[in-house]
Amino acid sequence: MPVMDGLEAIKRIRADQVPGKSKIPVITFSAGVMDKDKETAMEAGANDVLGKPFKVNVLHQKILKNIPLVRDPP
Repeated sequence: MPVMDGLEAIKRIRADQVPGKSKIPVITFSAGVMDKDKETAMEAGANDVLGKPFKVNVLHQKILKNIPLVRDPP
């Protein structure tokens, strides 16, 4: 990102959220997937971390884990 990096973007997203409203899910994509990299992303406010390259089924699992499905009322 030319203006800010991903960690700064996550921090701004979290800072701009309205208290009491749903939290915007953030899944980071990074070539750096060492424990320290994951920890840094989570401390910044990420919900999950996905290393690159990634498998589509792993991305799908992380999306399902972090974005609750809303069912229509009966």
